[in-house]
Amino acid sequence: MDLAYHGEITTPSQCGRMDQCCAFGARPVQMIFDGDRLDCEEFALNATIYLVIVELAGSKDTTTILQKLNKCYPVAEKQEERDLQELLGATNQRLIRSAVVALSAGDMEQMGQIMNEAQRLFDQYAMPICPSQLTSPNLHKVLQHAPLQPHIWGAKGVGSQGDGCAQLLCKSEQDMELAMEIVQRDLGMSCMPLQIGKAKTVAQALIPAASFSQQLFPASKSLPPALFPVLDSDGILKPAILLLVEEAIEAGLHSVVVVVSKAHASDFEAIFHEHPDIADYNKLPTRLQQYADKIHEIGTKVTVVVQE
Repeated sequence: MDLAYHGEITTPSQCGRMDQCCAFGARPVQMIFDGDRLDCEEFALNATIYLVIVELAGSKDTTTILQKLNKCYPVAEKQEERDLQELLGATNQRLIRSAVVALSAGDMEQMGQIMNEAQRLFDQYAMPICPSQLTSPNLHKVLQHAPLQPHIWGAKGVGSQGDGCAQLLCKSEQDMELAMEIVQRDLGMSCMPLQIGKAKTVAQALIPAASFSQQLFPASKSLPPALFPVLDSDGILKPAILLLVEEAIEAGLHSVVVVVSKAHASDFEAIFHEHPDIADYNKLPTRLQQYADKIHEIGTKVTVVVQE
């Protein structure tokens, strides 16, 4: 974010709003601009993205590109200006929707085809608006370089395009390495890899509950902090550990390991693995009987481990 900010204030391109996606980290984000409104939507990946970012070793004037493009708004006077509005409006939205679907499905081959289509349409409808900057000989040299084709699904320019950077969507990690070698050897351009992995679901949680609390002494002498009662939002007084485990299971985790001291292991086992005595159970109101059954169900996903 800091690099993006300094790049913004040292150039007059005013592209900084898109740089806010850096705050989301290495994950895909769809950014929707509508006037001054900006909406960001994360979505999950079902495959790993292998990108090579190529420094095209050329020159571009972003300010000139944006000035030429902005002259086509708000009212298009020529057919080429109407074509540009269509490209950056409805066509762009269609391509983005298709890209989100492809990435969410993990279909990198389809994503590469979308990138190629986006570049072809940009060349067709945006290049005539600013040919001095968007003819981009270095960019097209990379995109059309035959030895790269077996290793990539697709490729296109970056941002407002011109001879700034290109992005290559590679077929695998090995293809990514080979594409970088080809670019550096054949074209004399520098490049860098960018790998964005699909989201990995967390299946198990480990909760340490064997610690001794000085702050809660002398109460902690007989009762570990994890067993202290906490009033939950549902109005039920619960041991703190039960509240944590319940939230973990509701979040979709498959199992929870609770690490406890030997002295209190039986207390934790009683909470999760022992059903109340039938006489005590029958004294409970219906609501708490149902919750006792829920604790028993939660307990099937809990393992109590003694810390030696």
